[in-house]
Amino acid sequence: MAMDTSGNSDAASPTTRRTPEDAEPSVVALASNLDIGDPTRYVTGFELGFLVVSATLACFLVLLDVSIIATAIPRITTQFHTIRDIGCSSLQPLTGKLYSYFNIKWTFLALFLVFELGSLICGIATSSTMLVIGRAIAGLGSSGILNGGLTMIGVEVSTDKRQLLLGICMGFTQLGLIGGPLIGGALTEYTTWRWCFYINLPIGGIAALMLFFTNIPDSRTTVEGSLLRTLISKLDLISFCLFAPASIMILMALDWGGSRYPWGSAPVIGLLCGGAVGAIIFALWERKVGDDAMIPASVIGKRQIWASCLTSVFLFCTIMTASFYFSIYYQVIRDTTPFMAGVKMLPSIVSQLVFTMIGGFFVQKLGYPISLAVVGGAMLAVSNGLITTWSTDTSTVEWAGHQVLLGAGRGLSTQIPITVVQAKSEPAMMAVATSLLVFAQTFSGAIIIAVANTIFQQVLSNGLHSQVPQHIAEAITRAGASGVRQVTPTEYVPVVIDSYLNAVISVFYMGVVGGCLMTISAFGMHGKESRKT
Repeated sequence: MAMDTSGNSDAASPTTRRTPEDAEPSVVALASNLDIGDPTRYVTGFELGFLVVSATLACFLVLLDVSIIATAIPRITTQFHTIRDIGCSSLQPLTGKLYSYFNIKWTFLALFLVFELGSLICGIATSSTMLVIGRAIAGLGSSGILNGGLTMIGVEVSTDKRQLLLGICMGFTQLGLIGGPLIGGALTEYTTWRWCFYINLPIGGIAALMLFFTNIPDSRTTVEGSLLRTLISKLDLISFCLFAPASIMILMALDWGGSRYPWGSAPVIGLLCGGAVGAIIFALWERKVGDDAMIPASVIGKRQIWASCLTSVFLFCTIMTASFYFSIYYQVIRDTTPFMAGVKMLPSIVSQLVFTMIGGFFVQKLGYPISLAVVGGAMLAVSNGLITTWSTDTSTVEWAGHQVLLGAGRGLSTQIPITVVQAKSEPAMMAVATSLLVFAQTFSGAIIIAVANTIFQQVLSNGLHSQVPQHIAEAITRAGASGVRQVTPTEYVPVVIDSYLNAVISVFYMGVVGGCLMTISAFGMHGKESRKT
């Protein structure tokens, strides 16, 4: 989606442009103004190559980090008995403003360093607590990397090269998400699951060094006043301080409910009530602040933008459930190795890649045909419904065919929400709107995993305790996913595997619901479609 860079803009050149103190300039709006100025201010030559490669590698690692542990989860749960990945998605809406008011290069490197530190802690973790802390730190850093990488290319690359290089960056970055289970399976089986985190260090080091030695012009908005005043007034830290505790309480309640505490227990109810009250206070504050808010009402109030966010949430539901629970199905129920579990996910990976390119072709030619999202949602609902029919001996043709349909649905629809958001946002709010969409995906991803885990654990626990002696059920639970067959007496293996199968299948009903809701929400994105001219 090309940005508006016409000469009819009222903005002056970047060297003379002044912004009123109460205005909220964005990185994208500034980038549009830069097109009018001196073209020599852009990064060129080998430094342009360094910039694009480093940003692409960093974004690749972030998406790889999301999916690479899917095939390693059974091994990790065997050693640590549990894994909780509490992300810091609440920081995501703030990152667009960070890049607007602070040096983009050093802000990006600082966030990337935090991500690398979290990966190191995960790699050397000796306990569940240490692993959780490492994942939280990595999530804190990664919350601004995707936004920052694409922003650097959008601001610092000239108009004639921008769309091509953004396409290359986004295309290569997607390989991290769809290839993560395969890479994670290979590392887990032939080395150790710790390399799922260590892999970020050498690749990340190369990316950081390349960016460090790249001279990037400072394109941030100049704001008069002290650093403290900028932090408080422009970044809306009050909103962040209100929203972060509310989101954490909600995630903790979903994580603890049904596993550590009963759903009706005081801790779970207290956390849910606290999160709800915090969310209400946050919403009231956002309304008071107006367009200077972390999530402005002028952005989220647009039908096509909130419909795009909802569509992305439902799409992400189908992605997250498949990424994590395909692995458990193949490793526990079909008794395959982590690497082969990753290999058996290839039908959905390849079909998603192919249909993403097909969807991109239609977007380029037609603008943003919402029919692709509608069809994609229907395909996701049908494919997840077919997956719920899987058994312990489902044929290769069946499970591979169902995966192909699943990947095709995701590929066709994945580009539509972001295209609509960019098309329907005012230039000054495009960065904020994009950050909102990414936030919707990351925050909903954390909720989806928590809900899916609750469903899985509840169904599994009910199945085990109804069919095997209590002491055996407890031993199976303590053994972790990859230790099921080793600790289960031979006579109980079939019923235990059936219990695991029922638990996995129950999770994929979430995918059916997600696909149906996505089909409905996609109609909300309808509007006057922008066509390429």
